[in-house]
Amino acid sequence: MGKMEDINEVISSCAKHLGYDSLKVKQSEAICAFVEGHDTFVSLPTVRKILKIAMLFYHLCSTDLKM
Repeated sequence: MGKMEDINEVISSCAKHLGYDSLKVKQSEAICAFVEGHDTFVSLPTVRKILKIAMLFYHLCSTDLKM
């Protein structure tokens, strides 16, 4: 598996952990851009959903890096 597939798999797991069945393509793209360190502006009706998932993903990655 490549890096993008790994990121998408973790994002999907985070979404499921928060009770979301799936993400739309643009939602996933926004989260990927955020966790890759890019400045990201999101103007979607589902921005709260995206922020929850992105912050959980970021927290999990930060925790893994500290171990």
